[in-house]
Amino acid sequence: MMKILLLVLVFAAAAGAGVYLLDDSGYVLINIGDYIIETSVVTLVVVAVFGGLLLLLSLRALRGSLRAPSTIRRSLRQRRIERARSSFLRGLLRLSQGRPKDAEVDLVRHAAHHDYALLNYLAAAEAADAIGATDRRDRYLELAFATRPDAELSVLLKQADLQTRRGRHAEALATLVRLRDLHPHHAGVLRRLVTVYEQAGDWEPLRSLLEQIERDKVIPEDRWQALMQRCLQALLVAAGEHRRLDSVHGAWETIPKRFRSDAAIRRSYIQQLARSGADSEAIALITQALKSDWDGELVLLFGELRASDDVSQLATVEQWLRQYEERPELLLVAGRLCLRGRLWGRARSYLEASLTQRKAPDTLFALARLAEETKEPERARGLYREGLELALAD
Repeated sequence: MMKILLLVLVFAAAAGAGVYLLDDSGYVLINIGDYIIETSVVTLVVVAVFGGLLLLLSLRALRGSLRAPSTIRRSLRQRRIERARSSFLRGLLRLSQGRPKDAEVDLVRHAAHHDYALLNYLAAAEAADAIGATDRRDRYLELAFATRPDAELSVLLKQADLQTRRGRHAEALATLVRLRDLHPHHAGVLRRLVTVYEQAGDWEPLRSLLEQIERDKVIPEDRWQALMQRCLQALLVAAGEHRRLDSVHGAWETIPKRFRSDAAIRRSYIQQLARSGADSEAIALITQALKSDWDGELVLLFGELRASDDVSQLATVEQWLRQYEERPELLLVAGRLCLRGRLWGRARSYLEASLTQRKAPDTLFALARLAEETKEPERARGLYREGLELALAD
């Protein structure tokens, strides 16, 4: 706009000068070597103005032609960037739609021209992994790191995620341990370590890790509690596999006191005692636990154990029947103990009462054994068949 205004002013000045000099155009003589130029002042002014304008336009045209290559390059570069962004977004969309093969093509097609090529290659690695192209997946991770060496954390986290998804726990663990050495307090690394330990069933290192991260609140409190409970139970079961009482006692001694009152952990401990042949100790702990809290699984275990005195064992169950009312588990255990003591009438009464409350395969099988003992083979076969059908249906 300013340039147009300037041209208008120049032409206006020239026109004004022409009008002013119209009556007396003046005379100009220019002597250059052997050449002499004679003209009027008006003509000289007009030629000078138009000559100046022509020179100005020529210079502008020359400057534009010199700038043209860089302008074209900038335009092409901008178009490549826009195509790269569009291709990246399309790839992410297809990946989220469950089309990893198409997504991989879009993600790598213009990755070199994307502002954040790292993101292209990380997403492409995920797409390649989804279709089982492990070689390409690893290549994309290498390209991601080569693109941004300072983004090693992001690359290794993605690598660990893909390894975990494929069930390659040993490789994922190696990656995460390396990351933990580099970033010991990184919440994302610690959360992934918890997941890998849990999926791999590495309970001892998981327990150690859970104890270390408890104060940092790396995972929600309820998940921490559930994981620690599961971990401690698994360690007790592992100790019981040796069927050595000292191993079970040793594992229990490592359980923090605040968890020893947990019903599930206490139940696991008692089960491993029974597994190791310590029936008397298990019976004593079950009796103590049932004084204050109901636990149907412990009641069933109680009925499978051998006490030094069968009569007192049955009396204990009958005491629980008065305390907790006639629950189906208690009635079943009472029936089994009567069956063991050859008290056929009481056994039938307890077992049929349990069956009335809850029709369960174990109760039907116990009644079938009773029918065998009382010389009722047809009834026994029918009860066994009914119990088996019910068990298979479940």
